[in-house]
Amino acid sequence: MATALIAAEIDLVSARHQQGVDWFRNLSLRTAAERPAATLHSTGAVSDAAMLTPHGLPGSAWGALPNNGRESLLTCAKRYVGVNGSDAGNSGCEAEAPLRTLRACVALSSEGDACLLLPGRHATSTALRPHRPSPGGLHVSQKRNLTVGAAPQSDWPAGNIGTEAVLDGTVDFEGWVRHEDAHGEYFLSRRSYAADELPWQLFIDDVPLTPARWPNAAAWTPEWWDRDLTWARQADTARCGRMVDGAYSPATDLAATNVSFDGCNAIVNNERWLMRRFKVHGHAQGTASFGYPHDPSWSSCERFADDPAPNRYFLDGCAAAFDAPGEWAVRWAGAAEGRLMLRLPTGWHARAASAPAPASAPAPASAASAPSAAAASSAASFTAASSTFSAPGDEPLSGVRVHGKVQTYALAFTACDDLTVRGLHFFGR
Repeated sequence: MATALIAAEIDLVSARHQQGVDWFRNLSLRTAAERPAATLHSTGAVSDAAMLTPHGLPGSAWGALPNNGRESLLTCAKRYVGVNGSDAGNSGCEAEAPLRTLRACVALSSEGDACLLLPGRHATSTALRPHRPSPGGLHVSQKRNLTVGAAPQSDWPAGNIGTEAVLDGTVDFEGWVRHEDAHGEYFLSRRSYAADELPWQLFIDDVPLTPARWPNAAAWTPEWWDRDLTWARQADTARCGRMVDGAYSPATDLAATNVSFDGCNAIVNNERWLMRRFKVHGHAQGTASFGYPHDPSWSSCERFADDPAPNRYFLDGCAAAFDAPGEWAVRWAGAAEGRLMLRLPTGWHARAASAPAPASAPAPASAASAPSAAAASSAASFTAASSTFSAPGDEPLSGVRVHGKVQTYALAFTACDDLTVRGLHFFGR
């Protein structure tokens, strides 16, 4: 599956840093009397880059070097990054004492150097140290002949755990409360998240959940893209900008759901090879039609209006469609923030450690239609029949990792030459 993490614009090579690097490289050209006047400065703090500064030059506290300046970071051709490493006063030149972040490693590197990630799961929020919590990622600029990759096995320190260096573009979402509705058990996040904190995709222990969808189908399965099986059909009476459901089958009968899907995403394929996402508007509970934005200046819908037979659509990304195992959605509290909701995939279990929601507790609006047989079959792909999650206290999902994708790119390079990226694995889909 395509992996996708996001790049934040971080200028790693400031003019002052490059000035310090150039000064060090030219040090050998100075006279013997001048050389003793040059010192390595250390602030003792965590730094993004090591700076070399002579006495008397402005900005003598540009950065930090390891061991209080007893070691030159710029003479180390290979640096290591480990999940248990540290950037504070560290060169990263030894695999047994790696840096913690790739960002620090890149900042310390000169032309011809290599930043090598040791095996382990490198969370990009830490390993890359993005300047923004979202979208995150690492932007490398103005570097020449730099290698970023996985450390070879011959370099692994004793006792190393794992065999792959993975850049993980997800973040954890912790703190859940168990609830029940007409469709069974679900879990609601304890806290609300700002719109820019919410994930684009949610996982449980690396298993991707399905964005709540109608008609039901598990994501990343053949059924998800089967237009004849799990997509709704457009009726002959529909027109561009106004969808009318064809009620092709009980599982794809919009009016029969008796739910309003107003505000959901409509994934519409009524322009042959083009598929677009729109916001549903004007859909009333128990009706078979809804509106969506349409503009003839960019839409080719009119070209195919006389032949609606192949036209299909589905709805997703909203609490109204949240009714099947393995789905997730956001319960919005206005436009600025919302709480995450999820249902465990088929065959996965959580001990009901927190009390069921009282009658007054909020429950998600959800479609009344039961999952189709195809959707149930699709959901089976998520099954982990032997999985039972222990849940001490009032944390019913404490036995699993709930994490979400918040990045699209891990690394972005600009104004760089002769770069090598090799041997890395990515997670985030």
